[in-house]
Amino acid sequence: MLKRIATTLTACALALPAGAATQTVDETIKVRPGGTVSLELLEGQVHFIGWDRSEVRIAGVVEVSGHRGDDDSDELIDISSDGVDVDIEIEYARHGRNYRRGATELEIHVPYKTAIDAETVSADISVEGARGEVSIESVNGDIRVEGEPREVELGSVNGNIDLKSAAPVRSGHFESVSGNMDLSLELASNARISMESVNGNIVLRLSDDVSAEFAIETFSGSIENELGPQARKTSQYLPAKTLEFSLGAGGARVIGESFNGRIELLRQ
Repeated sequence: MLKRIATTLTACALALPAGAATQTVDETIKVRPGGTVSLELLEGQVHFIGWDRSEVRIAGVVEVSGHRGDDDSDELIDISSDGVDVDIEIEYARHGRNYRRGATELEIHVPYKTAIDAETVSADISVEGARGEVSIESVNGDIRVEGEPREVELGSVNGNIDLKSAAPVRSGHFESVSGNMDLSLELASNARISMESVNGNIVLRLSDDVSAEFAIETFSGSIENELGPQARKTSQYLPAKTLEFSLGAGGARVIGESFNGRIELLRQ
C-alpha cells in the first residue's frame, strides 16, 4: 500500500504556477446498495458521513491552483456513477494544462453500508458513522475513522491514524512510516488484525474480555502490554523484542510489527 502512495507523491511533486480556480459543488446521486464511493485528492480536507438514505451527497468547495489556459469552463471536479458506485476525482491536469493542486474542502454523505475508498497526498480524511468497508491511503494527511466499519484498511506515510470502532471488526490492516496510530477496537471472533510501523508509535486499545492470539515484535522500539505478559528480548546483542500470548479461547489474530516505534496494548 505505502509503496503506491509514495509513487503518487512523486508524480505530484511538481512546480506550482500562480493563479487559482474555485468551484462550489452540491450534488446528490441516488445509488443502489452494495456500492463504493471512491475519491482521489491531492490536498485539502474531506469528511465522510454515514446516513440512512440511498443516495450520496457531495458538497463543498474545490480549489485548484495553476494556469488553466483559455478555457475556464472546465469542471474542477469529476463525479461519475453507474447507479451503484460513485467516483469522485479532482481535475488537476486537464487537457495538458499546468493545473496542479489547491485547498479542497468536501463533505460527503454516504449510505451506512456503502464502502469508502479514498487516496490522498496531503488531505486530512475523517469518516463518521461508517458501517461498510473503509480503505484510505494518505501520504501527509491525518486519518480519523469513527463508527462501525467491519473491514478497515488505513495507511499513511507521515500522517497519524486514529480509529474508534463501536462494532466487532472482522479484518483490519494498518500501515505507517512516521505517523502514530491509535486504534480502539472490538474484535470479531475470527478477526485478523495487522499493524506495521517504521518510526511511528502504535497504540491498540482492546476490551478486557478480548479473545485473541497476539504476535508482537519490534527491532529497536519498546513493547508495553496491559493485557498479559511482558515482552522479552530475542537476542543478547540486539535490542529486538517479541511478545506472543493468547487471551480467552483465541480465534482472533493480532499481529504487530515496528522498527523504531513503540507498541502498546492497552485496556479500553
